[in-house]
Amino acid sequence: MKILLTSLACLCSSVVFTQNIGINTNTPDASAQLDIVSTNKGLLIPRMTEAQRLAIVNPANTLKVYQTDGQRGFYFNDGSPGAPSWVLEGSILYNWSIFGNPVLSAGTFGTTTNNHVNLITNNLTRGRLSNLGEFFIGTINTTIPGDLMAAVGNATFPFATNGYSSFNGSGVYGEIQSPSTTQFAAVQGEYNSTTAGIFNTAGVRGLNRSGIAGTGFRTQAATGPRAGVIGNTTATNGQYTFGLHGTMGSTDIRCGGVFGDDFGIALGVIAYYASNLVDYSVYGFGNAYQVGVPGGRMSGTGRGTAPAEPNTHIGLGIYGGVMGGWIKGMVYGAHVQGDRYSLYVDGKTYTNEPITELVPTANGTRIPAYAISSLQPEIYARGKSSLNNGQQYIAFDPAFIEMLSTDPDGLMITVSPNGNSKGLYIASQDVKGFYVRENDNGNSGTAFSWIAIGTRKGADQITHAPELLQSGFDKKMNGVMFNENNKTEKGQSIWWDGTQVRFDTPPAKKADPNVNPVVRTGAKTSE
Repeated sequence: MKILLTSLACLCSSVVFTQNIGINTNTPDASAQLDIVSTNKGLLIPRMTEAQRLAIVNPANTLKVYQTDGQRGFYFNDGSPGAPSWVLEGSILYNWSIFGNPVLSAGTFGTTTNNHVNLITNNLTRGRLSNLGEFFIGTINTTIPGDLMAAVGNATFPFATNGYSSFNGSGVYGEIQSPSTTQFAAVQGEYNSTTAGIFNTAGVRGLNRSGIAGTGFRTQAATGPRAGVIGNTTATNGQYTFGLHGTMGSTDIRCGGVFGDDFGIALGVIAYYASNLVDYSVYGFGNAYQVGVPGGRMSGTGRGTAPAEPNTHIGLGIYGGVMGGWIKGMVYGAHVQGDRYSLYVDGKTYTNEPITELVPTANGTRIPAYAISSLQPEIYARGKSSLNNGQQYIAFDPAFIEMLSTDPDGLMITVSPNGNSKGLYIASQDVKGFYVRENDNGNSGTAFSWIAIGTRKGADQITHAPELLQSGFDKKMNGVMFNENNKTEKGQSIWWDGTQVRFDTPPAKKADPNVNPVVRTGAKTSE
């Protein structure tokens, strides 16, 4: 008891009469009010639970305790006694806590030196914030110079970068904002594998797994298609503008710019290099025997070889406005082949050259035979018969009658005897037939041949577009069939004004206000 009182007296004497206190030292540090020196013991701060800490009445500013439960650690009051604010040491200023940090303004994470910051888990480096400001995941170095952010996949995680959204937005979004850029794209994909095998690969791939059908062909505000990839442009002026562009780099066969596939039944390519070493601007083909069953091949290779299985494939369909289409070749124009028919024209047919049939001969050549030309639509019928007691009635074939004009004066009949006779003449005729008689009331049975030429029914109703009869029509149409790769000349316009075909400049084309390419709000668009 005497010893304790003596110690307290000494301590009190130190408090009263000294500037600072030293324990186990006679020279306490001048900057410290209390200097404790020990090489085998420490300072024990009051320990308590979180509830006990929060129950301290009017804790002084900077009062310090150690919390033994919950988020354990040293806490100090960063507030006032009346409004305490307990802070876990290491959670503010320069230290970041794994439990979160009460940052009241912009926080800083990184280095103040020219060094990288590596992201480490399981003692393995998973990524890096480089000293140049680059950010890498899955690697610590740039894959291609110019990468600001890079993610590199591995065998466990082969998908390097993924974006997901459940809202009207996008999983991955890219935008080039500078008006002075001339290359690359807002989103660009490049496929570099050289491994041989069965490929379903692409630089950029779009896969639409929606079960909801599209509502229209065009991307408009109220309707639109369901598509794997949609390409739109928003600028309303400027040449060489395309919503979708495809270019092939291979010089091998069976390669093209853009490919379309209808379940393997109908296939089509834009800009195609075929196996016969021919370049096609548009090539349509198919490889299925049966409707809806891909995997076979067309069984026919020529005339008389129609498919033996059901088939719905049409190689090319074109629906136009002022014109359905044109074909112009620098050597050949078009070659058409079919089993049931090669070419069917539903409407008037015009040509500025004689119609020619190539007739095969025994020596392997072909002889050109020309169709008869006439200034009016005519129909022919011919036959052979014999007189019976100097006369005979010839009845026309019902098909001939059906196509013949009802005007008998438009019918011309010629009779030629095939033997000795007094001469033959047409005694009477109508649209159903005619009577042949021998001159001078002859009664022979002479054989004869005949030919009848009549005007086609409806010939008086046939009209011709006036522009076709003009001498300059062929020249104008030659200008319509223009090669757009020709930059030194200008093509000929053609348009329908509602009453006639015209070849002058058509009205200016207007942008469709209903087209909706769905531009992100706030994104920069072309001026």
